[in-house]
Amino acid sequence: MMGRIQAGALQFVLFIGAVIAVLLLAFVLLSYTHARFGKSANRFVDTLKTADLGVTYALKSGMRPGDTLDLDMGLGKGIMVKGVKEYWGVFEKYGVVATASKHRFTKVALAGGGIGPTSPVLYLQDNERPLIIVGTAKITGNALLPKQGIRPGNISGHSYYHPQLVYGRQGTSTKTLPKLGTGHLDYLKQLLALNTSTNTLEERPLVRLTEIKNSFKRPTQFIRGHVLDLSETRITGNVVVWAAQKIRVDASSMLTDVLLVAPEIEIGPGVKGNFQAVASKRIDVGRNCELYYPSALAVIETVPVKKENTLGEPPNIYVAPRTQIRGTLLYLGDGETQRFSPQIKIDTDAHVTGEIHCAANLELKGNLTGHLSTHSFIALENGSIYQNHLYNGTMDNRDLPLQFAGLTFEGTETKNLGKWLY
Repeated sequence: MMGRIQAGALQFVLFIGAVIAVLLLAFVLLSYTHARFGKSANRFVDTLKTADLGVTYALKSGMRPGDTLDLDMGLGKGIMVKGVKEYWGVFEKYGVVATASKHRFTKVALAGGGIGPTSPVLYLQDNERPLIIVGTAKITGNALLPKQGIRPGNISGHSYYHPQLVYGRQGTSTKTLPKLGTGHLDYLKQLLALNTSTNTLEERPLVRLTEIKNSFKRPTQFIRGHVLDLSETRITGNVVVWAAQKIRVDASSMLTDVLLVAPEIEIGPGVKGNFQAVASKRIDVGRNCELYYPSALAVIETVPVKKENTLGEPPNIYVAPRTQIRGTLLYLGDGETQRFSPQIKIDTDAHVTGEIHCAANLELKGNLTGHLSTHSFIALENGSIYQNHLYNGTMDNRDLPLQFAGLTFEGTETKNLGKWLY
């Protein structure tokens, strides 16, 4: 005879069964969520990595400025990648968007021409005259020189003080300098001639004691004026400061990745920052400045130089003593006019780490770590002019970082990523 089951026991069994069912359901849901999250996380990471790889791929793809291309990277992961190439000052700017289902990442980077360890420290255009080296000047690295070679000289009783003329291999240069790409040069000229009647610009006023920030993933913002004083201002990112006459920067200015454009740009003593300055006439850099990589100073003379003696004119780019610049210096102008003054002057105890390209006369009294290409050297001493003389300046490319990104000339094969933007 079977015993009776009490109702309380039956309820307990049902309760336990329900609890077990809930636990099993929770476990299944947790497992599904974990698997789903894992796949989503993997997709997230794959998309992010693809965006990074996309910039490297774009550097090698031969894209033209203004192009927006689908980048077929051959990864086969169902991730769509689009790349666009533009200019930002003297550098190239690459933007890549990677999209996979709900994930979308944008990466932006500055890039430029690479300078390998076997690149020459000096390229001196062949103007059918030798390079004369004087004083404590020293060339460490391979050098491409005119057919007439290099000779020791004497200025005001100072002769050449080292046992070797070049501490590296010597080769022969040609009668032309490397040329900046036509499209890039046109961009710089258009930047200098910026016209509100032909451009739709996102402008904002310059207000002191305020901070301006703009991501490189957003449209460029423009600050305009006739004469702009950037003291006590903090500007970061995708911003062009454009002046019809002059821009002044002093030690209270905080500039990061900004592009300054004006006929004349004055960088006062003690300035620290990372920015580019593009001028049509002159850039002066005061003492004790530190311009961090990848900074750039560029003068693009858009008005033909008068064919007359230019003795006594100030340099187009002047770097004062005890100033350090990590980046690029560029002068482009009329190389046909006979000149008797320097277009770039690096003063005593100033140091440039990076690249200098001068399409006219260069007076190097300071130090260069990197690469230098110039039409000719000049030295002004005691009222006398010494053409194609290198006096006391030094150059050495051994300590230049391998990933340095500089100017991109026609035929440049190697491009380096200079900096990730934001």
